[in-house]
This record gives sequence, structure tokens and C-alpha cells, in this order.
Amino acid sequence: LRLGGGSAINGMMFIRGHRDDYDRWSDLGCAGWDYASVLPYFRRMESNRRGQDEWRGGQGPHSVEDLNVHSPLTHAWVKAAQQAGIPRSDDLNGASHEGVDYVQVAQRKGWRESAATAYLHPLRKRANLRVQLKARVTRILFDGRKARGIEFTRDGNGRPETASALNRRSSGQVSPASRTRPASVTTCRSTPASIIRSRLTGTPWEAVPGRCITWCNCSGSWPTGRGC
Repeated sequence: LRLGGGSAINGMMFIRGHRDDYDRWSDLGCAGWDYASVLPYFRRMESNRRGQDEWRGGQGPHSVEDLNVHSPLTHAWVKAAQQAGIPRSDDLNGASHEGVDYVQVAQRKGWRESAATAYLHPLRKRANLRVQLKARVTRILFDGRKARGIEFTRDGNGRPETASALNRRSSGQVSPASRTRPASVTTCRSTPASIIRSRLTGTPWEAVPGRCITWCNCSGSWPTGRGC
């Protein structure tokens, strides 16, 4: 059983998002969400294999690396983009968020780096840490305005249990049951949550329909005439 949310199953591409999106949130009234304000937290979280600079961190708990293997189709795509006039970016998470480049990945020595491996696994030996598998948080428990714990069910039995918690923010699923509002919506001037979600456009995916002539896999084989 793998711990973690999206970081345990996603494609491992490490993309923060475009600075204009963060600045737009700030313009809408989300104080502290402009790119200059969130950049120090991005830098603090990561340990980039390329080293640290004014844009990237080098001492954080979350490992970021360059992908070890690239398909010939990827090289051809980057070259074609440059020939079409798209500038080459030295780092899509660096000074320029626009252009074409090989995306970095959330990996540590070639293995997936998830929120669990970066933050939870190093703390497994703490006496005050207990990891409960197959549990679902149902609501946050409060003493006045201070969160003191959570209520959860486990193994699908529906019987509520409680545990102390130190998390200060709640997820979108837990908030309604706890009668709380997400901070991003509260601090914005009545900005609908749908607008905020629609601005999450940082992952530069492009679908390429059709078939490719060659492809490769990690075993080194090179079959031809296969569909991508």
C-alpha cells in the first residue's frame, strides 16, 4: 500500500506553474499568493540536483532531478519547437517560464519522490508519530477557532475515531464537514473557487495524435511502426 495522494501516482513532472497565474491570484485579492511571495517556499521545499540559485532550492526535503532517459521523440520535439521559433528555456521553473525544455522530475536517485517519501519517511522513528492506513478523515475537531484533532474512520467500518493533529489547513473534502472555508476562497474578494481552479494551468501538456516511427523503453529495445 503506497502512502500519498497525487504525488504517489502522478507523472512526476516538477512544474510549479506560471508566475502570471500566481500574480493574477494576488490581483484578485489573494494576499500573499503573488509569485514573489510564494517563491521562498518553493525554494525551501526542494533539493535540486542542479544546485541552488535565486529560483531553485538546494537544501530542502524534496528531491528534484533531471530525467535519466529521454526518448528520441522528445529530442525531436525540442528541436522542432526551436526551429518553429519557440525559445529554449534553461529552466521552466527558473527565470523564464516560457519556452521549450526538458522538464525536471520529482525523483530521488531515479526513484519517485512523493510527499510521503520526502516528508513522512524521514520521521518514521518518531515516538509521537503513528501512521494509520486505510483511514479517511471525516472532519476537523476544534477548540474554539483552534484545530485540536481530527475525526476519521478506518477499514470502511464507519465507526468514527479521533486523533490529535497538527495540520493547520484542511482539504476541500474535509472543510465542508468541519464547517470551515478554504483559506484561498476566504481571503479573496468573493472570488469563486471555480475561477481559482481554472487558473491552475502550469503543466505544459501537449497531446500528439497519430503514430510515431520509433520509440524506446527502459530495456533498450527499439521496435518500429508502433503507435505512441
